[in-house]
Amino acid sequence: MYERFTDRARRVMELANIESQLFQVDTVCTEHIFIGILKEGNGVAAQALQALRVELHDVYKLLKQHGLYRRESSLKFQPRTLPCSSTVSALFDQSAREAEALGHTYIGTEHLLLGLVTDPGWSVRFLHGFGLTSEQVRSEIMKCLRDAAIAVAAKLSTSLPKDPIHSEEPAHMDLRVIREPAVYLVGRQQVDGELDLFLADHGVAWQSDTKVAGEYLAEAAGRLCYLSYARPRPGGNKAYLDHILEVGHGSVLEHAVWNFIFVRCSRSLTHELVRHRHFSFSQLSQRYVDESVAEYVEPDCIAADPALHALWLEAVAHAHQAYMTLVQKLQDSFADETDDRTLRRKLARQAARSVLPNATETKIFVSANARALRHFIELRASRHADPEIRKLAVTVLRIMQTEAPNLFADYHLQPLPDGTFEAVTPHRKV
Repeated sequence: MYERFTDRARRVMELANIESQLFQVDTVCTEHIFIGILKEGNGVAAQALQALRVELHDVYKLLKQHGLYRRESSLKFQPRTLPCSSTVSALFDQSAREAEALGHTYIGTEHLLLGLVTDPGWSVRFLHGFGLTSEQVRSEIMKCLRDAAIAVAAKLSTSLPKDPIHSEEPAHMDLRVIREPAVYLVGRQQVDGELDLFLADHGVAWQSDTKVAGEYLAEAAGRLCYLSYARPRPGGNKAYLDHILEVGHGSVLEHAVWNFIFVRCSRSLTHELVRHRHFSFSQLSQRYVDESVAEYVEPDCIAADPALHALWLEAVAHAHQAYMTLVQKLQDSFADETDDRTLRRKLARQAARSVLPNATETKIFVSANARALRHFIELRASRHADPEIRKLAVTVLRIMQTEAPNLFADYHLQPLPDGTFEAVTPHRKV
């Protein structure tokens, strides 16, 4: 349940669990989580409530007025984990939606509080008792998030890591520097029994010795061209595909397809990537996703020079801060045009993104066939390619040499002076 919760959000739930036992009830309820937020004291939610002058003793007083105060602080009990009420389960779902709306991959104390104030019934019972509205709490949370991001940007613009080549900013900071791409292979094909039905209908029987669907389908497509199912070449699938590569019959490789997610890549990289028109793409939207918690990809040649690193870091930090300020001011300006909070965020972000640099990290879903992948590797895993996309191409190659060796084993990696590798093969432009 708590996999996406931050440490502070988990601490809130621990405190809420204790509080529910002190209240002598059998489930953790929303009021206990509200108390847990205040008792945790350091999270964004607690900071927002403190700024709004919500005090713990006033919460207990309000609960007493509603007949919910049965707390016994001197109660002797053995701490145990209580189940959550149905309203808390609904709160978790709403908190996840609030995090998604902000483009956050985690659930923090701020998302728990946003989930609480979204419930009209809860707001009437509790917030109104403090003379507050849901919008006031939401606005204060957004202000705390902006202030934290601006503080981080200011710190980054005036500080220099001791080891600029190997040191990354702490994971909890809102602006992070990264230097290596990452690739997830998330989908691959499977062979359907209809192929055997086709073979039987044409009076032939054929089997391949490969377990990789892409390799199997590439061979099946090649054999269809010459109806050579009954005359298998010695050496099985590998020998057959080696021959395909040698003669350059690359069209049959287009039937072998894989799906990837590329992350920790800069927008500079994806501007080059989308030129590979035989790939299919779905990319992270800067119109909808909040970039206030952002990563920036630093080129190795800049990271290696302390003076250049400092200059780059300062430029990125100023752009990041400008984005944060523009989003807030634009959202305020669009308030007169629409009451739709989601639309205001989209309108603000789509305009503010204009100041974000090409170094901004992005995520992109890519579907590609084996022939297109080989073309990508030959162009981008070359010494003449940009180093960032070269790293990505080499990472893809290493994955595919494990995934489908009969289609990619002809490539060899050679080290380059900058510490990266290039891929070479005797079978180019297949």
